[in-house]
Amino acid sequence: MNALKIACFSDRGEMLGRRLKAGEVTRFPGTSTLRDWTQAGFAEGEAMLFIGSCQIAVRAIAPFVKSKLTDPAVVAMDETGTYVIPLLSGHIGGANDLAEFLADRIGAQAVLTTATDRRHAFAADSWAAENGFGIVNPEAVKVISAGVLAGEELVLSVRTHHTQEEAARSFQKESMPAHGQNRQTLRLVPRTVAVGAGCRKGVDPEYLEACFWRFVKEHGIEAASVVCIASIDLKREEAALKILAAKQKIPFFTFGADELMETPGEYASSAFVLQNTGTDNVCERAAVLSCIRLGALTQPSLMVRKTIYDGVTLAAARMDTAVSWRWQNDV
Repeated sequence: MNALKIACFSDRGEMLGRRLKAGEVTRFPGTSTLRDWTQAGFAEGEAMLFIGSCQIAVRAIAPFVKSKLTDPAVVAMDETGTYVIPLLSGHIGGANDLAEFLADRIGAQAVLTTATDRRHAFAADSWAAENGFGIVNPEAVKVISAGVLAGEELVLSVRTHHTQEEAARSFQKESMPAHGQNRQTLRLVPRTVAVGAGCRKGVDPEYLEACFWRFVKEHGIEAASVVCIASIDLKREEAALKILAAKQKIPFFTFGADELMETPGEYASSAFVLQNTGTDNVCERAAVLSCIRLGALTQPSLMVRKTIYDGVTLAAARMDTAVSWRWQNDV
């Protein structure tokens, strides 16, 4: 799960934010504006907690809200620490889970207003996130959830294939309308693929994104199975990489050159890259190392070796276990 940004507006709110020990606390008014702070959160896909009134949070996020498929988690908490309310991206973005996590930390009450949660109904998108699955066709979530709330039967289909990237799970909503059987399937894939990336400084974000989509298409990788973007720490502030990770709602990891060089395995070696970065390969090593950091039980394997585009290199590694992005106590 990505980092949490915390905004507060009073001494009491600031004390509560620091008591949570869950993310960076920013006091307003301050050196930056609330608008700029919020815009940065949306641009980088970071979850946001507003300690104050819901009205402040709603006004702050309103100009940047686009879609439940891409918006980050947004949560509001009153400054007495009594209630925690998810405002945006409750299921796919994890705001509901974040609210319950924060509430547990301070003995508050999480106020969940999504229909499936209020009626204690099964939420396929939450289940997917909690169990390490990415959603291939998120537009189907609404149809599946409506079927659950209407009491319709939900079928879980598990398909086993020869390779992990071909494996998928799906939920099907089935009904018998007048014109014959209608079936809506929500396709899920295990989140097991890490993409390593290298790029020239200042690369255009739209170009990098186009390279990413070309890469996954050419190599038969479901984008929903990608669990992170990884690179060298020299690229920690590279806007295009941060924007790509934010759009995919996945974390962006960076590693030091020494860490990358110590990553076990055999990799393509470039004297030019070594001279300029301190490691002979960025994308392949970063992909494998991120799998190790995410808890791979065995040595990760390179799915796709270094693929070169104009000013961009990409590689992919696969881990042996799917990654859940629920909020944990080490946030």
